[in-house]
Amino acid sequence: MVRLIKQFSKNKRCYYCGAPPPSSREHAPVEVMFEAFDCDSITVPSCDKHNTEKNLDDRAIVELLIKGLFIKFRYGSLTQNTLKAIEAAYPKLGNANEVSLRSWVKDPRGELDTHLSYLDKQVDINKWMIKLTAALVWSVIGDFDEAIEWDNAIAWSPEFVKGDDALGIEQAGLKLQKFRKLKTEITSLGAKWWSGWSAYPRSYPPDIYHFEISFLPSQYFLEDSSELEIIFRHRFYSTFSWYVWFTASKATKQSIMSIVRK
Repeated sequence: MVRLIKQFSKNKRCYYCGAPPPSSREHAPVEVMFEAFDCDSITVPSCDKHNTEKNLDDRAIVELLIKGLFIKFRYGSLTQNTLKAIEAAYPKLGNANEVSLRSWVKDPRGELDTHLSYLDKQVDINKWMIKLTAALVWSVIGDFDEAIEWDNAIAWSPEFVKGDDALGIEQAGLKLQKFRKLKTEITSLGAKWWSGWSAYPRSYPPDIYHFEISFLPSQYFLEDSSELEIIFRHRFYSTFSWYVWFTASKATKQSIMSIVRK
């Protein structure tokens, strides 16, 4: 399976928008997540625009995720690899102005009276997750799929709520409920999750990053791949999950199916 993964070539068009070469190298996910480990990287070709945009967000988003682990650290529930990753990555991240620790709700009560990592609205973490998904798709097909409209892909997390400021308890609850309902609906549709691929030959530590893929409406419709939607479920530090939902050409769907079902 892993031998089928495609890697960066400056002569290939951009993984995200299809802009013509020459291209620059983009890592998926960002290298700083794996500073403490002897693993390889998935790399893809990117135009200057999308490489620069993503690089500007990389530091802030990794710092957001790491700061978001502090509460779990307090209760001793992090893996040894995660602790190792934090120790290696944090000094190199610096102090991202886009990330802060603050109360999530305006009127905290009980367990909600907790400071969580907060991302400035200028950094779009959902867009970042879509770009990560696009890079992983490229690593299978080795080219840009013009049938995929990445700007229209849907991304969300059942553990993260975007907002310009702290929310009221009722508003915060409604937002979380909305995204957790989406998670439940995917399950109710009969989604079967298949393990994704990793860097080769030295894989990413799975408790630092791994992803899974589902094809909807359900596994029972795999005979007609042209009718399927695709969902990636990204998992970071065995704690945070992000879903990215999109559609693709029949050829891309079949390529992804062939690699995850082996």
